[in-house]
Amino acid sequence: MRVGLNGRFYGARVTGVQRFAREVARRLVDHLDLTLLLPANVPDPADVPPGVPRLRGRLQGHLWEQLELPTLRAQARCDVLLHLSPTAPLWGGPHVMTVHDVFPISNPEWFASGFARWYRMSLGPAARRASVIIAMSQWARQEVVRWLRVPPGRVNVVNQGLAPFDTPAHPQLVKRVTEHFNLEQPYVLSLGSGDPRKNLGFLNEVVRVWHSLGERVPRVAVAGEGLARVHGADRSEVTNGIISLGYVSDDDLHALYSGAMAFCFPSLGEGFGRPPLEAMACGAPVLAAEYGAAWEVLGHAAEILPLEPRRWVDALRRIHHGQEREDRASAAAHLARYDWDSSARAVAECCWQAAEVPVGGGRYA
Repeated sequence: MRVGLNGRFYGARVTGVQRFAREVARRLVDHLDLTLLLPANVPDPADVPPGVPRLRGRLQGHLWEQLELPTLRAQARCDVLLHLSPTAPLWGGPHVMTVHDVFPISNPEWFASGFARWYRMSLGPAARRASVIIAMSQWARQEVVRWLRVPPGRVNVVNQGLAPFDTPAHPQLVKRVTEHFNLEQPYVLSLGSGDPRKNLGFLNEVVRVWHSLGERVPRVAVAGEGLARVHGADRSEVTNGIISLGYVSDDDLHALYSGAMAFCFPSLGEGFGRPPLEAMACGAPVLAAEYGAAWEVLGHAAEILPLEPRRWVDALRRIHHGQEREDRASAAAHLARYDWDSSARAVAECCWQAAEVPVGGGRYA
């Protein structure tokens, strides 16, 4: 079986969606006869082995994906088209499509109105035509079935891995990066600036309550930068002396995770939620909100709390004063569940399944 990989994601800045796509794609060559299909404007990815055939189109972006990609698939004689990010053409097939979450449909207030409208109009029809849909958690799978109205038998859950944040960064790198950002130890880290869903305004209240106790509060730093076309204007409203670091490289984020006293993740919704796992793997204690997939993904390896500022302050104070007992063995056992090689094998199984399903998923309808 030959699988055509939709390589449009190689042209996007790396966030959680692209991380999944890139890490899985580089390992799929061990499991599938892969052909990489690329838009005109996307450079040849260095992390795909040179022996993998490439076929490049003449169009770009949505036009390439909707008008040209199915034709490229036919030219390459691919049996299945694989989309590792949440867009796919509305014709041709069979398709395997990845849907990380449906928040632009279920919670459009978190997104720019134009993006939410486009997502609703494009995702539903494409998902209902897909032979197999990949979801990131059982919780996300239920949301896909509910909001996109697809049969449950066509939605498979595929886990993620942790690399390149699977071990703590070298202390010298931590020192260099924290000095570059003028961060004194100890500091608390969070991630997701510019994305209303990440709920970073909640940290303002956490810092305010902690200050009210008359104690010296560790510096709180927030990394990340929202995309205006996706999230609209920056509505995170980070104040109270919280530092916004902006978008940071993988190396810098690795060091920031590793040097943090704690990692806070007060998100309102996640289909999976990579940052808490990454922070844990780098050695940082994690406080996370009770978003949909939190207990499923994080288990008891993180402290999952309701969005009550005093509860978060009390937990951070215990960590700050060394009163929190860390069960590193338990955390390591939990993190061992997340492995990119297993993810790639599961995606390959989805492709084999799709090859046996009529376009539109008639076998499961």
